[in-house]
Amino acid sequence: MAGGNFSFAAGRKAKANQDGTFVWADSQNADFASTGANQFLIRVAGGVGIGTNIPQSPLHVAGTVTADNLNVSGALNAGAIQGNGAGLTARLSLSKYGLDQCDARGRTHWSH
Repeated sequence: MAGGNFSFAAGRKAKANQDGTFVWADSQNADFASTGANQFLIRVAGGVGIGTNIPQSPLHVAGTVTADNLNVSGALNAGAIQGNGAGLTARLSLSKYGLDQCDARGRTHWSH
């Protein structure tokens, strides 16, 4: 149901309640509704594939992704990270070896 001006809703129980919203829902029998104006929301149990028709995760992009800013709240698995590393920090959990922290520039903190 598209209830907002310039809104679009498709799929089972998709609800675009606010202006300028796009809501795409899969076949799950549960409401999936916008919560604010100008949102683009997708619920698909099989994942979203960009450049692939067999997504292996909730969002699977086959190709290069360009982002001005990337925030990762969970694990980051990368085969390679390119660039000069300016501003790049990482924390590794190797506490069973006595290493508490290590950043991308090699600075460490040992607990033992």
